[in-house]
Amino acid sequence: IRPAYAQFTEKADALFKTVEQLSADPSTARLVDAQRAWQKAMIAYKPCELYNLGVVERTYLSHRLHRWPTDSSAISKAMQTSESMNLEHVERTGTYAVGLAAMEYLLFGQNAESTLSALRNEANTQMNYLLLLAEHTKNIAIDIERAWADFKTDFISSTDLGVFGSHNQLVNSL
Repeated sequence: IRPAYAQFTEKADALFKTVEQLSADPSTARLVDAQRAWQKAMIAYKPCELYNLGVVERTYLSHRLHRWPTDSSAISKAMQTSESMNLEHVERTGTYAVGLAAMEYLLFGQNAESTLSALRNEANTQMNYLLLLAEHTKNIAIDIERAWADFKTDFISSTDLGVFGSHNQLVNSL
């Protein structure tokens, strides 16, 4: 469990760094790099979905990472806020407008040209939101990895066969 989350955290950090590079140089090559980094982060996250247990489940952290399908109108609304566009704003935004699915919506438009055009709009609204989503995703990945480090002992020691036993929770999550 922890190695899977450690790998996802590594990929989420790489995604954030790649989106930072895209923000500094919005070119086709940087967009392709960001899209590949997103794909690697998503592939690393998929095994982690199984482990939405214990503290991760109770805090709904995994919902902040990936809720699909995303809601394009909620994303637009989040970007058109009168509030300051910052991490606190992203944290208050609904789960269908944040995380990997929202980043997919912003990174994979009809084609590279239209995607870059949208990301380069006058106020850089989409680019700023994408950058905040990447940072938020990285932070949530770190939070979940820490939560599992703390929850590990409880999970391992919960060997009973009842509803709250680790084996039962794991099987039910399948």
